[in-house]
Amino acid sequence: MIVVDTHVLIWYLDNPEKVSGPARSVLEEAVLKRGVNVSSISTWEIYMLINKGRLELRIPAATWVARVEHLSFVHFIPLDNEIARLSVDLPDSVPPDPADRIIIATAKSLGEPLVTADGRIRALAFVQTIWCPRRRSECPASFLSPRPTGIRRCTRSRAVKEKVRSFVAAELIAGLRQHLPPKVLQLTRRYGLYSTRIERWWEHLG
Repeated sequence: MIVVDTHVLIWYLDNPEKVSGPARSVLEEAVLKRGVNVSSISTWEIYMLINKGRLELRIPAATWVARVEHLSFVHFIPLDNEIARLSVDLPDSVPPDPADRIIIATAKSLGEPLVTADGRIRALAFVQTIWCPRRRSECPASFLSPRPTGIRRCTRSRAVKEKVRSFVAAELIAGLRQHLPPKVLQLTRRYGLYSTRIERWWEHLG
């Protein structure tokens, strides 16, 4: 299983195109299998962000959280004594934000990777993270092809001379996945708008 950071949970449910291709692929697989783990501190962080005017949801926060709690693939992990200890024992290189430290400690306690776009957390060598940003230089080796060959785009100039551009296979696939809807959403297009299964879940749970 995986642990998801607060912003990733919000993005995946409300604005999935913000989630990177590799991270979305991992999330889709987790949703269809055992689900995803979310630290209960994320609900505290959501309320705090809304209170400070840094986050807006389409519905009241309490309603949003209640509906997320009813999603079968979301498992909230409470803050217990062991996670509290781990969050304090983390090295000074970890961001001082209590929510960040507790989320990291939750992932460490469960022995699971953390899905996060937070560059400060991804820079920590002792934390296993999943994201793979768009810039190739920052992508984990597991998402990179050893040589930028094998996939090419060909166009013809006015002189009918072939111009060939090489792509790193993993970069191209990750880029393409940005435009693919998550499998779990089962998107249906009507009059240029998309309706999703998650939205139907919202309506049903409301």
